[in-house]
Amino acid sequence: MNGILDSMLQKPQEFVLESVPAYIALQLARQLNDIKRLRKYLAIVEHNSLPTIIEALTRARANDDHDRTAIFEEELLQLSGKEQDYAD
Repeated sequence: MNGILDSMLQKPQEFVLESVPAYIALQLARQLNDIKRLRKYLAIVEHNSLPTIIEALTRARANDDHDRTAIFEEELLQLSGKEQDYAD
């Protein structure tokens, strides 16, 4: 029994989500198969509405093109109506 409790009390060795926006950014990065740019997606989540992000993701996923990340960014730009420059 102590082994189970000890393992539960250990600090995680992986990325720890600290907020809802961080969780959404992680899911967005996973959907786009682009985990390496997680910080960029966090900035996107912090500066855009969730409905806008979901619509851009839906449009990107509907496209058969292999570069869904670029399509997502284009759709986000079109939907938000503003230039966005998020560092990678």
